[in-house]
Parts: sequence; C-alpha cells; structure tokens
Amino acid sequence: MAVEVEIGKSTWAKVLSHPKVREAVAAAAASRLSRVKYAAYQSGRVHFGDSLRVVTGIRPGTKAVGGLQRPYARIEGRTTEKEDAEDSRKAKLSRSQILRRAL
Repeated sequence: MAVEVEIGKSTWAKVLSHPKVREAVAAAAASRLSRVKYAAYQSGRVHFGDSLRVVTGIRPGTKAVGGLQRPYARIEGRTTEKEDAEDSRKAKLSRSQILRRAL
C-alpha cells in the first residue's frame, strides 16, 4: 500500500533557501559558461564573449503560487553599441543564438 506524502510550502521554502541548493544552481550555470564563451569566440563575437558572466539571485515569488521564492543562475553578457557593431560585422551567430547553445 502506497503512502502519499504532501510536502508543504514551508518545507519547499527551506529546501530552496538552503546554501547547497543555491551552489548547485550556480554550478550548473558556471559549467555552461565555458561552452557559451567558446561559441561566442568561434562565431566572431569577441567583445560579447569577454562580457559573459554568471548572475545569481532569488526570484521574488510574486507570481508563484503561495509566493514561493526560488534561486536562479543565468549567463548574461552586455556589450556597448559600438562593440556590438564591431562584432556583428564578422559574426556568424547572433547573441541570442549563442546563449541558446548554453542549454
């Protein structure tokens, strides 16, 4: 006979706020960073590749059911318009195509 276990909102909040969970989320993004940088350099977007970094934080939970806050980590890159113009002349891939390769 199977027993149903229901995990409450407070338990999920404790699990998601644990430092090990945040570290694991950040480590997953960091492991993809080198592949994305490589794709940026290979496609000719040197300035964009140099600006790539991992950004971590906690979602506010305003849209989530019950206001559940959860950690996130994403790869972000910012370039100026001048750098973007230089890169786009010789680029084979757009910035969004490069970031999609992180998945």
